[in-house]
Amino acid sequence: MKHTVHTRLVNLTQIKLSQEQRNTLNTGFDYAIENDPKQFINTLIIDIENAIKNLDTKVQNTFRYIATKKSNKLLKKIHIIHYVQEKSVHARSANKQQ
Repeated sequence: MKHTVHTRLVNLTQIKLSQEQRNTLNTGFDYAIENDPKQFINTLIIDIENAIKNLDTKVQNTFRYIATKKSNKLLKKIHIIHYVQEKSVHARSANKQQ
């Protein structure tokens, strides 16, 4: 009996994805982004803007507004996580020195 292998990613949009983007999406939900959060946000913003440019011009500004609000929330979360991680590292190093 032969097994058929199906790709995990099916792009139903007209947006062309790079090989790197396809590889990332194919890793699934458990993928952890370990890149610099600022680089991640910059890439995300560029990708969102590219997607918005493919929409009808009448709705582009609405989606830009929504994307901006969501991006700002994400930025705040990333800053909080980074702050907590830094505090944790400093606390561990202080404990080791004692």
